[in-house]
Amino acid sequence: EECNHLREIEKVVNGWAAAVNQVLVNDSHHLEARYNELVKVEASRPKGIIANPPRHVVDLWVRVLKWGLNLKTGVESITEKLLEWKAVPFQQHEVETQDAEFHESVRLTKLLLTSIIVEGQDFMLSKDVTLTPLLSQLRSKTITSFSNGNCARLISRKEVVESSIHGELLLSRVIGAEADLQSGFPLRFVRDIFWRIMACSLIQHSNNGGRVDLNDVKILSTLCVRDSKVSSSVNKLIGDAEQLQRNATNVVATCLKLLQMNCFLHQNELRNCLVDLQIIQSDFKSQEFESAAGLLRSTGVETMIAAKLTSVTWLVDTFSHPIIFDSVNGSEQSRSIDPISVDDLRLLYERNPVSVTSRGGNDLDKEVLRVYNLVKDLHHRAQEWQKTARSLINVNKGSTVSEIIKVETIEALTQSLILSKVTCSELSILKNAVSVALEVKDRLANELFRDEYNGIDVNKGRLPERSSLLAASGDFLLYRFTGGEMYSAIEKALNSLKEISSQLLVTTEDKATVDWMVKVFDWVTLLRDAVTDQTAVEGPNNMRLVLKVDHALSILEHGHAVFYSIPDEVQQQLFLNKITTKILPRKLSVEMMKQSTFTLGLSLLRWSAMLFECLKVDLDSQDSWKEAVLHVTETYQMFEANGLVSTFGRVTEYNDQVKELV
Repeated sequence: EECNHLREIEKVVNGWAAAVNQVLVNDSHHLEARYNELVKVEASRPKGIIANPPRHVVDLWVRVLKWGLNLKTGVESITEKLLEWKAVPFQQHEVETQDAEFHESVRLTKLLLTSIIVEGQDFMLSKDVTLTPLLSQLRSKTITSFSNGNCARLISRKEVVESSIHGELLLSRVIGAEADLQSGFPLRFVRDIFWRIMACSLIQHSNNGGRVDLNDVKILSTLCVRDSKVSSSVNKLIGDAEQLQRNATNVVATCLKLLQMNCFLHQNELRNCLVDLQIIQSDFKSQEFESAAGLLRSTGVETMIAAKLTSVTWLVDTFSHPIIFDSVNGSEQSRSIDPISVDDLRLLYERNPVSVTSRGGNDLDKEVLRVYNLVKDLHHRAQEWQKTARSLINVNKGSTVSEIIKVETIEALTQSLILSKVTCSELSILKNAVSVALEVKDRLANELFRDEYNGIDVNKGRLPERSSLLAASGDFLLYRFTGGEMYSAIEKALNSLKEISSQLLVTTEDKATVDWMVKVFDWVTLLRDAVTDQTAVEGPNNMRLVLKVDHALSILEHGHAVFYSIPDEVQQQLFLNKITTKILPRKLSVEMMKQSTFTLGLSLLRWSAMLFECLKVDLDSQDSWKEAVLHVTETYQMFEANGLVSTFGRVTEYNDQVKELV
């Protein structure tokens, strides 16, 4: 009896489960009939025993079916209200745009379907696809816009599918295409509203500068359920972006191929490539393709276009100076090509794309690297030439550089091979310096060292036998030299040479020689001007030439500084003109070499050296005279103190000493 009872219970349970199964698999039921049948079957669940499917599963199925019915009812209400809205004259609507119907649909949907959409949010997208982070964010934002804080618990798609082997079938009875068709497309309606809100949010996010990738828009477009103005905008955006990407990719590919060859031989192709790159970049920057370009930022294609445009522009500018690519310096071909100015070369070097590309971590194009190395080498050589030129001549300040150099060094610099390719502003200054230096060299030789003086030659006169400014005859040797015609001739020649050499901004050996000899002449003049007339001891009718001791000491010191500072290069120049100068610690002398002639230069040096030595001896004699005077004075004081004169002879001797000192 108990066994039969159990069999009866089993029969009831199995019958109930079959009834549930029949409700799900019966194709003849519409949504409402299926819902009513399932509610009815659930109400007849056997009591006191656990039946499969469990109560919570059937309750979930009832919720899903009920949700579908509520959605259908809600959309029907919205449709009725939209028809009423459309019946009102358009100018009376609050939203007077071509999107007025969409905005009204959104308003009504939020008014009537808020809880339904939030509860069935897992069904708002037409496909179960993996969303990008941005689309997931926009989906959540759209759901939140429908939330009113009192919504029912979410119906999980996954929970429904995993509830039973018929879970997927049940979903298809509610959200499948056939079921939606039978219900009058309520799901398509809300999905379209939901999708358009997401699409508008994406477009707004992009317009506000947010990052949107092409993949975001492509995935979003696959979820569109109905054509609309928004969907057309999305599809156009995708089309523009894909076309922009194709064009950019093709141009970059052509550019990359071109930059692997010698573009100097393919300049027409390079200029065409430049035009294409400019057009593509213009498209990226244009207002028409601004949104489409934004979708490609993550691909780096715009950055690549900019980099290649920089490289190609630089190459075209560089190729406008063909002298850079002339391999033979100083050839007939290079002389027929205009050189590049050093300023243009510097700008090319500073604008080179190699350093920018290196910082960006991109690979260098073969042709860009080849041309860069040519520009870099030429720029380095030009810089070195300028550095050398500016070390020889003070270009900026216009003052003379004191370092003594050979004029041949400057000439060699003006004939440097780099100047066949590069023009430098320093070249004209150096050429002028060479011209002036050669003139100084020629005039120095002709006027001071080469031609024998034809006037009254003081060198042939009788020179003093003793070292003193006073000759044995009583003549003043200084005036014998400075009072003659030769002195004036020397002064005239030196003034002329000084005037021309002052124009030279570089100190050549010849300029250094002129400068030193001017100092020597000025010293002689200084000595001459220090001599004054003074009344002699014998009386006012007798005048004597006097050189004060303190002046003489100062002049001697100045002369020492002049003569003993003679540069080695000047001594070498004098030697080449057959004049030997011996600058010894105790004595200064100037000697003639064999076959030399009495030139103005030789005369100046010979006399100035002799006058220097005479002055030095006279000052030494002055010291001896002072000692003798002191001795005589002391003797007189002794005579005066003692009041005695020992012998007449001693007085006579004393008198002779005083007369000699006087």
